[in-house]
Amino acid sequence: MIRSVGEIIEKELAKDNKWKIVNLSSYVYEAIKAVMGEGLSSHIEMSGFKDGIIWIKTPSSVFSQELSLWENQIIEKVNGIFKEPVLKGIRFREAWHGRQRQTFRRRD
Repeated sequence: MIRSVGEIIEKELAKDNKWKIVNLSSYVYEAIKAVMGEGLSSHIEMSGFKDGIIWIKTPSSVFSQELSLWENQIIEKVNGIFKEPVLKGIRFREAWHGRQRQTFRRRD
């Protein structure tokens, strides 16, 4: 029987539990984006997932604060999609996306 390279890689990765976590984190992130809708999800980026907590980068601290007010509702909807409690918490943080904070000096 001839198997494709993809099938062989998938079989080997399935042996390693850390790859299951990587796949789960991708699914959780996609579920969060689906729950938030296209408008909001275009402004976020996943930065990590561990022990049921996902870290999300946002464009500003104000955006992070607003999303944190909706954290419980987002968690409930995501866990409803999976029909089990895979997501325990969301941590939103501001990401500068390569920009530096501008400082203004007074001109004398």
